[in-house]
Order: sequence, then structure tokens, then C-alpha cells
Amino acid sequence: MYFRNGIILAIVFFSLFPSCSKPKEAVKKVEEPVEIEVSVTEACPSVDFDINALPTPSTLAQKFSYVYGVQQAENLLSLYDLDAQYIAKGVLDGASGTGCFSHEESQQILTEYLTLLQANNEAEFERIKNENLAAAEKFLAVNKERNTVKTTDSGLQYEILREGKGRAPVDGSVVKVQYQLMLLSGEVVDSSYTRGEASSLSLSSNLVPGFKEAVLLMKEGEKIRAWLNPSLGYGVNGATKVKPNELLIFDIELISIE
Repeated sequence: MYFRNGIILAIVFFSLFPSCSKPKEAVKKVEEPVEIEVSVTEACPSVDFDINALPTPSTLAQKFSYVYGVQQAENLLSLYDLDAQYIAKGVLDGASGTGCFSHEESQQILTEYLTLLQANNEAEFERIKNENLAAAEKFLAVNKERNTVKTTDSGLQYEILREGKGRAPVDGSVVKVQYQLMLLSGEVVDSSYTRGEASSLSLSSNLVPGFKEAVLLMKEGEKIRAWLNPSLGYGVNGATKVKPNELLIFDIELISIE
């Protein structure tokens, strides 16, 4: 999911500003592409002025043009192995109607680069997905052996941190809870405690499956820690701040049933 955003950015940028060079290394960890045959002289046509001699932009249009160029360069160079000088030359050549490659050659280069980029992203996605699943299963296999940890039929593991004496919710109940979501690395990615306000949630809504199951096991006043196999969490797609197949660790406090 989050690997696809970079491809969209590249497509949009390159469609607006045709480049005139094939990247030195299109994508890391992917085999080099077959050499593209293009009809080009040893030196590309050049724009007849020194870009480094430009004064500091003064008009609003000049300032916007410069800031836009800076932002595009920062975005692209942080994501891809590109050549900043050829990006600048491509923009200038496009503006002047000159260029190193024909339209057909440019399209071939873009297609080849983006194909390699997509292949690399998919390979990286598979690597992260498999590594996270292995780490989650390894942790859960050890964790379930602890005497204080209970395991449900779905594979949910939980530990009671404080016993509750109130009512138990049912499917469809609206509950008020405090919770914290943590990853196996120890990073906290969501917390009602940090927001300073308990959350009211309907158990009939689209909640994380393992979270909902854990709340249904609780009584008012109870506090538990639950460990969710990726299949009970965000799964292979992940979520904001949660990568594919990451183990989820929830601390949940059931305050009341509304």
C-alpha cells in the first residue's frame, strides 16, 4: 500500500517534466535493464544561458517557480537514485522545446524505469511482509508459554493486568476505553492516554478484529495487555505507522459500558 505512493509521484512528475537521461542505477536490488537503443548525438542540445548566473528570484512567479523546483527535487531525490543535474536539464529542455530523446524514446525510458521501480517495491514489500510475520510468530510462540498469558481459539494472547468486577460487554455494546497500541519494537503508534481522553467505541463498528475480541473478554474496571497475530490486526496491508504483518500489542482498560 504505502510502497505504491512513490510510483504515482514519479509518474506524475515525469509526465509533466520529460527527462532526457536514463538514470545511472534505475533501482537498487533489481537487475540492470537491457540497454535502450536511442538515436542521440554525443552531446545533447543545450540551453544558451548559465543557470547559476540567475539572480535571487524577485517576482512572485519566480519565487514560486524556484520553491516548486526545490520541493520537487527534495521529494524525488529522497525517494529515488536520480541525477539532479539531468532533472534540471530536462526541465529546461522541455521548456525550450529541445531534448536528447524523441517522444517514443522518452516513453520507453519512463516505462522501463517505472517497471523496475515497481518490481523493486514489490520485492521490498514481500521481504518486509515475510520478515514481520516470522518475527510475530516467533514472539507469540514464546509468549504463550508464560503462565499469566491466556490464548483464545483465534490465537489472541492476553494477560490480565487488573481484574474487573463490573458488567461484561456483548457484540454491539458501546464501550468507553483507554488504550495504547504498541509495536514489537516498543514504538507507541496510538494512545488515548496521550490524547488525554477515553474513547467511546461501538463493538458493532469496523474495529481491529483482535482488539474487539479482547474487549469482549473484559469486565468493567479490567485492564489487559493483548498480543495480536497480524491476522487479527492490520494484516498484510498494514496501516498508518504499521507495516505489513506487524504484531500489535494493545493495553486496554475497559472503563464502562454505555
